[in-house]
Amino acid sequence: MDFKRWIKYLAIARTQIINSAAYPLDLATRSVLIVLFMFILMHQVQLHFLAACQSW
Repeated sequence: MDFKRWIKYLAIARTQIINSAAYPLDLATRSVLIVLFMFILMHQVQLHFLAACQSW
């Protein structure tokens, strides 16, 4: 990728971070929900593989 593309993507990322920081409660809520969903998904995958290993 050329340097101009990187500058464009960095500017987009910077704008998104600034917009997210404008609403701290929304940012905190989204962050907590993402962590919660990841936690649930991780345990579902563990249970699935545990059940698959026990069925052998």
